[in-house]
Amino acid sequence: MFHPESINHCGAQYSLGHLNRALAEFRWKTAEKVEVTYSVRIDYSTHCYSDAGLPRVAGSYIVNDGSSDRIFCPSRHEYSLHLPQIVDGLFAKPTTSVALATTGNWFVYRLTMAPALPQGEIYYVFFRMHPSPVGTWKDGAINLDLYVESAYSRANPVASAARMPFGKAVERRMADLSL
Repeated sequence: MFHPESINHCGAQYSLGHLNRALAEFRWKTAEKVEVTYSVRIDYSTHCYSDAGLPRVAGSYIVNDGSSDRIFCPSRHEYSLHLPQIVDGLFAKPTTSVALATTGNWFVYRLTMAPALPQGEIYYVFFRMHPSPVGTWKDGAINLDLYVESAYSRANPVASAARMPFGKAVERRMADLSL
């Protein structure tokens, strides 16, 4: 999704530039001990918005994500400022453990955030990844699209079907191996 650089919600300005498309790369040593470079195109969804009962007040910034109207949520936005750092952490340390949710997407989580999470809650970042249908944008690299679908805090743990290092999950996904 295209995000404007900033929005006005209920009289306050909020920057969304941190959610624009980004490019990154990382290296991973495969099961066959071959080092490969992945070039990653990162996109972010409308997770700064919620359809979970937020009041529609004058001046609310509302988007339609194709299936429903969603209202900008200042608390989700505040936590979203950390998303690029969390995602970049996967590339900086591809041995970071990620989990495959029973719904088919991947997630990583943080126990602490700034501002502090509500008591007993964990911040989850959900994403999908697949080989990029776009041509090579970096010679010699394997192209991957990573789409951050959602990010929010919750008290109940997310059920997982598998856990593995991020690099291994990418390797398996790019080889189209079922998990």
